[in-house]
Amino acid sequence: MRACIPPKVAVTIRYLASGATLTDLHYYCRIGISTISKIVRLVWNLLKAEFLPQPREETWQRIANKFDKSTLLLNCLGAIDGKHKRANRFPHSSSMNLNYKGYFSIILMAVVDSDYKFIYVDILACGICISANSIFQINDERSMTYPTTIRSN
Repeated sequence: MRACIPPKVAVTIRYLASGATLTDLHYYCRIGISTISKIVRLVWNLLKAEFLPQPREETWQRIANKFDKSTLLLNCLGAIDGKHKRANRFPHSSSMNLNYKGYFSIILMAVVDSDYKFIYVDILACGICISANSIFQINDERSMTYPTTIRSN
């Protein structure tokens, strides 16, 4: 018999998998909204290194080779897409989160490999950053390693 999933992990998995709001989880789990927010952030910070590690140069090389074989795209390190998620105006943000569609948002950016597995996820991008280039500008600050050269197989 398997061990029970700890309640904090269960709340986090439900939040990440269902797309439910914190208010929905508040009613479902009977836990305060601010408490759920802290739980999700804490558990995600513990799990992300294991389940979404920062790619190393060998990983990028493997991803590029698989893209070359499956799609004939040379030197492709991933497919990038983003989604605007409506949000209330953040205090002291001025127009930083006001997107080109005219509402306040954050951008959920993701990079996937040729097997549609997530390589990188960013949920901190501001709503004004509307291009895929913003993921590279953000990563410059976080020092993500990219390969200097890609070898073809």
